[in-house]
Amino acid sequence: SECERLTLLASESTCPRGLKVRYAFKAGVYAEFRQDWTTAVRRYRLAYDSIPDVTPDVTPQDVIETLEVSQVLHVKLCVLLLHSGSSVEAVHQIEEHMRRWSTAPLKALPREALPTFHRWRSHQYDVFGDLLNGRLPAPAPVGTPRTHLPAFYFHAAAHCSIERRQAFDTVVDSNEVPEMEVKVEHASFVGQLKVAGTDDEPLTAEQYMTYLRVKDTRDDISRETIELLTKAHDHYKTNSAGTAGG
Repeated sequence: SECERLTLLASESTCPRGLKVRYAFKAGVYAEFRQDWTTAVRRYRLAYDSIPDVTPDVTPQDVIETLEVSQVLHVKLCVLLLHSGSSVEAVHQIEEHMRRWSTAPLKALPREALPTFHRWRSHQYDVFGDLLNGRLPAPAPVGTPRTHLPAFYFHAAAHCSIERRQAFDTVVDSNEVPEMEVKVEHASFVGQLKVAGTDDEPLTAEQYMTYLRVKDTRDDISRETIELLTKAHDHYKTNSAGTAGG
């Protein structure tokens, strides 16, 4: 089958990691289409584990693209794990996901890119909280560990959003706002941007950094932070009676 063919290609030792990710992801999509959840998880796991690690010599554009690709595969894994009732494995996945991608990018990215990085971190927690919220009963059963509650992740998302605001303030306070000379839109591939109206013409390094600088506002970040804190508070109130330490 096509799934098996792609899996064989991804498993070859000579297959570059970028292609390995692509082949394994496509194999996962085929398996998911057949509702073969176990195989889909294995293929998405192979793709996720094959994503190249971030190193100090990687460009900011490539770091952000890597994070976006990891997010797509991470969410696929979490959705399937929760769908199959494996909430413990899903929690382990988010923990490993954040552990893997929280340190190296922080060291590799310039400070102008850190607000975007912290927004990405916040989004990981927020999405996982929503996924849990769609699968677990409310209020939670007595003895449910806090790490299995949506509010735990909404609160973590809010904390990352606060770090985003701090990183944004650091950049704003030390630089004048640059002018963006071109319009920007999403390109054909996950995590990539292009000059609007072109056939995937990439941004220059300078254009990319300018885009990261001007796309956020202090008011937007503050509003998103308040929304996340409120979301966490509301969910904690709903589930406070049934929680256990954890």
